Amino acid sequence: MFFLQKIEPSEVHEFGLLTCDGKGTVKEKDSGHVYFLDPWNLNEWQNFPQEFKKTVTNYWDNQFDLIPNKPWFKTAKGLTAAKINCGVAIEIMTTIPQQAHVKFMVFNTKKNQCQSGAILIMV
Repeated sequence: MFFLQKIEPSEVHEFGLLTCDGKGTVKEKDSGHVYFLDPWNLNEWQNFPQEFKKTVTNYWDNQFDLIPNKPWFKTAKGLTAAKINCGVAIEIMTTIPQQAHVKFMVFNTKKNQCQSGAILIMV
């Protein structure tokens, strides 16, 4: 379960190596790189969770197989090295962030800085 927390340009936060100054600027402490934030409009924020889910699923679901180097799975014919297909299921929580497995802080960056227009920070 994922929880997505919207971060607005006016908020002051520190997330690991990122600092939000409350004036619409996020700075990476180690590299000094600066991102400029836009406020989230209602439509952008309402669409973001579905777009996030679709993007993650497209890139990760059923894209990897675990193939053991030796037989371990018992079948009627004996041991076999079963291939395991890895999938991902995403559930976005809208309440109770404490119960989420992963929490992301989501920044709406100026559109010319990032291809997606958003930065996600896992906390």
